[in-house]
Amino acid sequence: MRKSLARSPSKLSLQKRLFPSVLYFICFGNKLNSYIGDMSTQPFSITRRFQKTIYIQFTPERITVTCVEDQRTVEDVPVILLNETKHIVAFGAQARHAHSNGHLLVNPFTHPRMCISDFDAAEATVRIFVRSVLPRSLVKPAMIVHPLLSYEGGLTQIEIRALSDLLLNIGAKQTYVWVGRPLTETELRQLQFPSQEGTVYERVI
Repeated sequence: MRKSLARSPSKLSLQKRLFPSVLYFICFGNKLNSYIGDMSTQPFSITRRFQKTIYIQFTPERITVTCVEDQRTVEDVPVILLNETKHIVAFGAQARHAHSNGHLLVNPFTHPRMCISDFDAAEATVRIFVRSVLPRSLVKPAMIVHPLLSYEGGLTQIEIRALSDLLLNIGAKQTYVWVGRPLTETELRQLQFPSQEGTVYERVI
């Protein structure tokens, strides 16, 4: 007796229903293996997917703070106005206009030989400007601080450490003190620093 090779309708129907699911899991498995491979070579890739990058450029006359991913930028005079109890009542150009008796106007980046003259005031100033472009973040940002003035002999180790500590104190996960030309958006997004055109001092917690 010759047996028929035709499959029953019920089996054909079941296979048609299962085939898309099987194909999906095969494709998903391949993508997962590829992703795990990327994770093994780039241990910080997951964090960087959600991490913001803050770029801080300053001189004694101007401070510019940018959240690279959100394209938010604030630029102003790097001054704060303190009242009698040392609380900040205004900052930037508004602080200059609001200056009155009993209030102290402070520019923490004014010094003939160093990039910081008052650490606590510098931290408070940078914190205010960073919060202006990044009010909240579940993942601590990477912060790059870039003094734009060239100081004789370059930055000292004390200044580099002070700038790095300043960024850590206001919530940075990674800090970069960059001395060189202004960085491009691509370089900032990828945290790439052109070694031929400057020097970077990195610190990660």
